[in-house]
Amino acid sequence: MEEIYVSTDIETDGPIPGPHSMLSFGSAAYTAEKQLVGTFAANLHTLAGASAHPKTMAWWETQPEAWAECRKDLQDPGEAMSAYVAWLKTLPGKPVFVGYPAGFDFLFVYWYLIRFTGESPFSFSALDIKSFAMATLGTPWRETVKRKMPKAWFDKLPHTHQALDDAIEQGALFCNILAENRRIGESKSCAIHNVIGMFRHEASEPAVIIATPGIRDRGDRPRPIREARGPGPGLGGPGAGLAPRKSGRGRWSGSGLHPRGRRWFRAS
Repeated sequence: MEEIYVSTDIETDGPIPGPHSMLSFGSAAYTAEKQLVGTFAANLHTLAGASAHPKTMAWWETQPEAWAECRKDLQDPGEAMSAYVAWLKTLPGKPVFVGYPAGFDFLFVYWYLIRFTGESPFSFSALDIKSFAMATLGTPWRETVKRKMPKAWFDKLPHTHQALDDAIEQGALFCNILAENRRIGESKSCAIHNVIGMFRHEASEPAVIIATPGIRDRGDRPRPIREARGPGPGLGGPGAGLAPRKSGRGRWSGSGLHPRGRRWFRAS
């Protein structure tokens, strides 16, 4: 089944769910080819008995427009999460949660899904965009930051701290990284294929070693004149089935396998 990458962004009033609430969330569902196949968004009532964290609220004071947007048209968390599960199940593929950072966004979404619906269509795993970028670029974790990523990865989309806007933007970023990662993979695969082809070509040439007259039967190897990687006698190559033999005073004659070596030769 095709995977659908569900880029998701959330807004909260604190660092963890339970004591604090998820205020809003938005998801943008993308195919691997960066086709946007659907979106979902909801603003939520705060949890009963929860409270806002002072540091988070201090940040919200710097974002009055985003705060106003996430406090409009509030929904009951249970109803919103049930609708979200139903929407995920309509997607044309298996949903994969994608976040930036996934460790924060998925924490809240998974907690709300299990708390209010008892299930998670994502199972209990998520794909982190920063980690994926780190693997694609081959950079250390601390140096894998947006300002150091290729500009071509970033589409001209708004980042407004409104959940759905940010989910769409991050989803496009993920798809661009995915495309780059696949190009790298295809390039490596092509290089490996070429190397394998080279060795197969070399293996099709027989290995020939011409023995120097006068070698005695004391385990001396023949002196190689030309050698190529390839099958020898008994392995399906030229001279297969021929065995070495001695004539006269221990000189090698004929073609075959040296008794102490694995190479085959033709006596002079």
